[in-house]
Amino acid sequence: MLPTAADSSIRDTSRERFASARVCFAEERKLPALLDQPGLMAVWLRRPRQDWLDELSVAVESGAFVVPRAELDGMPAEHLAQWLEQNLPRGAVTPDCRDALLSDLLNECHVLEQVTGARALRVRIFTGAPDRRCGYHVDTVRPGAPVWGLLRVYNGPRTHWFAPEQIRSMGDFYAWLQQRDRVVRQFADDPGARDARLEKMDAAPEFLVREDQS
Repeated sequence: MLPTAADSSIRDTSRERFASARVCFAEERKLPALLDQPGLMAVWLRRPRQDWLDELSVAVESGAFVVPRAELDGMPAEHLAQWLEQNLPRGAVTPDCRDALLSDLLNECHVLEQVTGARALRVRIFTGAPDRRCGYHVDTVRPGAPVWGLLRVYNGPRTHWFAPEQIRSMGDFYAWLQQRDRVVRQFADDPGARDARLEKMDAAPEFLVREDQS
């Protein structure tokens, strides 16, 4: 589970904002007891690896299993179940794998409902083979909305993250992200050149605190 940032907090670019923030690791059943702890920024949920994930990964990365990119805003969980039933491809994976994915997605929504108390969710779904184009990001939410979000990655090398104390400021982060996006757009027709430049940027992100500054 990863946090989303309230709109008002984006303008705070000081390192002090992250001084007391914590990221912890936990099993899903222990999540409710953690959420009231002060300074908690994110919870990394430990889950056992399941065999159906391997089948799904192969299907996604081969291009056989594709869900068109979708953003479902204000959708109740029961309506999401209907949407998933209609939009998850059939035939690209075994029925057991498809059913396991649908069940897992609905469980994620149930967890988020418990954490936030929200009766409707904003859900974003997309499929694709992992490549260098994807970079680091921070999600934002409207003022007054729950500030917790949930991210689930089903294929590829999983999610990478930095501890709060490693980031110089959000201003530095967004400046680096804009520079990275320009590279993606500039070399959209030349993946080799794009990936060479992105690999160099990603190896030493400019928004990180250098060892001689820590």
